[in-house]
Amino acid sequence: MTIPYCIQVGDPLTKKQNERIQGIILEIISQIHAVYNNWNPDSEISQLKKLPAYQPFQISEPLAQFLTFVGQIVERTEGRFDPTVDPLQHIWKKNLQNGVLPEQSILDSLIQATGWDHVHLEGKTFWKDEALTSLDLGAVAKGYAVDLMTEALQAEGFTSLYIEWGGEIRTVGKHPHHRPWTVGIEGLFPIPLENESIATSGTYIQNWSVDGISYTHIIDPRTCRPLQNCPITSVSVIAPTCAEADALATALMLFPSPEEARSWASIQGIRAFIW
Repeated sequence: MTIPYCIQVGDPLTKKQNERIQGIILEIISQIHAVYNNWNPDSEISQLKKLPAYQPFQISEPLAQFLTFVGQIVERTEGRFDPTVDPLQHIWKKNLQNGVLPEQSILDSLIQATGWDHVHLEGKTFWKDEALTSLDLGAVAKGYAVDLMTEALQAEGFTSLYIEWGGEIRTVGKHPHHRPWTVGIEGLFPIPLENESIATSGTYIQNWSVDGISYTHIIDPRTCRPLQNCPITSVSVIAPTCAEADALATALMLFPSPEEARSWASIQGIRAFIW
């Protein structure tokens, strides 16, 4: 993902265990690249993008389980998180980087293919009812990669872990100094984590101004437009898994105000820092 990662193992390690950890990391990176990477034209997720409408396609068990999880998040967030914004995201970003807005005729054709209701999954059989429908897992793939690494290392018997990739973090057990792992977020107090994950979404890095309006990289699936003059700067979510924290942080960015986002998070039982 062209983003550095950091894996800290608090358990004492033998040379053989160290080598095994390196092998597990490479195995997970290879799996992410082969299954979930939009930038790999041969990945499973890229193959789904190329499918004609209504053509069934057999996907792997890991991808089927992951898409089931994604569908649950789409439902839980009432459509605020929806990876079918992929084509819209590409066209908006390309135009905004050039200082112009996309043509409405192009947007209209893509809007018709946007929405999780165009995605169908029965067991491991996938199909879509719009040829232009495609999935962008960027808002959840890093978090899911962290989860896969964490669970693989736990299966090897490691009980003290801190795994971070591009700001998405998951911890297991305690720090070697017998305290919780501690995460620092700019502008916030240190956050202790023990068997928890944290992920952050924000608008402060990717944004563009066109005709006096500030646009971000985050597409609202309900309006099919980027967030404009966004009242929320950043959201950090604490959750059991990093994929869940990752997706919910993105969804909480889409509320009209920090107060409304906090209210919804409270109702949903989500621990979130929103500003």
